[in-house]
Amino acid sequence: DSDVDIIIEQDMTDEDSPRVNYLDLGADGVSTQIADQVEAPTHSGVVSFDMDNYKIADTVVVTLDDQDMNADSELIDVYTTNTLDRVGDANADELSEGLVLDITFDDLVWVNSGDDADCSAGVTGDDGLEATGFTLVETGVETGIFTGSFQVPTTYCKTDGAAGNTDEVVTVTGTDIEVNYQDFRNSSGESIEVGDGASINANTGSVAFDRTVYPVPFGADTADTRFAEHATANYARALAQGDVQVHVRVTDADYNVSAQGEDTITDSSVVIKIERGSNSSTVATVGNSAANKIVEVSPDSGVFEYDQTVTYTDGPTNDCPSVFTGKSTGNGCVLQGDIITVTYTDNYDASGKSQTVTDSATFDLRNGVLQSDKSVYLIGSDMILTLIEPDFDLDNDAANSVTLDLIEWDSDAATVSVGNYNSTFDPEPSELRETGDSTGIFQVVLEIPATLDGDNLDRGEMIELEYTDWGPAGADYVGQEDEDIGLTVYTSNFGATIELDQKVYTWTDKVYITIVAPDHNMDSGLVDEIGNTSSDPVKVSTRGNELDQYKLVESGADTGIFIGEVTLKGMTHDADGDGTNDIDATPTALTTGSGPTGGELATTDNDGLTVSFEFSEDETVVGSA
Repeated sequence: DSDVDIIIEQDMTDEDSPRVNYLDLGADGVSTQIADQVEAPTHSGVVSFDMDNYKIADTVVVTLDDQDMNADSELIDVYTTNTLDRVGDANADELSEGLVLDITFDDLVWVNSGDDADCSAGVTGDDGLEATGFTLVETGVETGIFTGSFQVPTTYCKTDGAAGNTDEVVTVTGTDIEVNYQDFRNSSGESIEVGDGASINANTGSVAFDRTVYPVPFGADTADTRFAEHATANYARALAQGDVQVHVRVTDADYNVSAQGEDTITDSSVVIKIERGSNSSTVATVGNSAANKIVEVSPDSGVFEYDQTVTYTDGPTNDCPSVFTGKSTGNGCVLQGDIITVTYTDNYDASGKSQTVTDSATFDLRNGVLQSDKSVYLIGSDMILTLIEPDFDLDNDAANSVTLDLIEWDSDAATVSVGNYNSTFDPEPSELRETGDSTGIFQVVLEIPATLDGDNLDRGEMIELEYTDWGPAGADYVGQEDEDIGLTVYTSNFGATIELDQKVYTWTDKVYITIVAPDHNMDSGLVDEIGNTSSDPVKVSTRGNELDQYKLVESGADTGIFIGEVTLKGMTHDADGDGTNDIDATPTALTTGSGPTGGELATTDNDGLTVSFEFSEDETVVGSA
């Protein structure tokens, strides 16, 4: 009942195979020898990397396949790294001492720089293989397949190991990384070294602006360096200073050194300049220190962004108009046609050398356009007003807004700045809002009012909307020229019709009134009313009596058809000739009601019935019976 363990220290096959002999006393009393044997061959090991190319901070996975390393088929075997940065027995740095595996850069073993006197001075961040915690772990209890991983370091100690040599800590970029496995016995029973190699390459970085054309920034301190609000604005007429936001993106996977963390660029250089001819001004230099770092836009993206504000005085120092005098703080002015450039110094490109990459964009002024969704509007309906003005797209990464005071409304009713009458026009939103990031299209929804500045709008009234563009194409700077951009729309004037259900009535009939008035369908989502105000009165009358401002209601939401009813009543009359009035009331008492139902109207014999509707100022439609 005992287990016998046999230690195999070399390959044993054929007649050398481990064998057990047992002399068995059988039931017949005769002893018979029973034997069994199993070959114990050695196996050739294979070691490999998971990729052919790596960069700094990449995770390297090492896989070792050697059944000989499965020392215990009932346990998961583990091989750790010793203090000499090799996998194997303690202090082993060669096969005879129990060395299993090591990692090299350009054939030099990756060791802690602090372990070599020639590389230890002032070195940080290069800790050798042991510090990574690299361990070869069997994938199963008897697979004989082992894996381990580590992160590619930024630098390594480039030393030949000779005392007194001046060695150095250098970048791993541009080197060959190798894994070397000391196979104690291969399939032939011989000791052999096997390995795998890969290259450590850098990536050529790139830099780019967020767009190719930027609006010209403008000031707010004088009328010559600003966008002004329209002249009809009755308060502060200057817009806030128009600073342009420039977004610079550096794409360089070499700086994506943490798997899911936020990385930064602190040891390179990104320089932003504005140039005109041979003159230039430096706006910013970033990415060259922790204080001026460029931050990764998202974990593991390798894309880094820096945002720079450009003001109207950040340009080159020549050819500035006189209006800029005294407003510059060491620089000049930004004019149309100026070029903004960004230069990124890539410390290590794909070849491992330093190089610079650039991008550029221009500052330009463009013409504005004013548009509406329709040319004719019902009073009370909504107008979608659109201002297409790229000069107001000051930030490519946000939806910008500008004041409604830029728009002037001019009609017979009034001439006003739209922004001064928010309660009248009921704007949604309260400003001209950009339709999205960097569209340059600004929109607002305005209600066409029934009255403006105390005056009613007429049906068919012409409305002239105007925007003053203080930075049209061709101008050198904002405020040098201006151009009025106009838009003409009208209130609708479809008129109205009145229909009565009969041509002849008796004094006890009910009169059904229908008025078709599309212009008075003020709200397509509600049932509207007409007739009960002095601005659109409905009068129902006979020759001697009348119901003034009689209300009719829309037959349904968005129909433009208005209905109501009036009952005709008699006059004082002796119907049976007995000398007593069967109907004994004054016409005034018989005439009552405000609509749309329940109205009563006194009549006489051979009377006439008239319904009138003033659908617009001084315009009336009549129906009679």
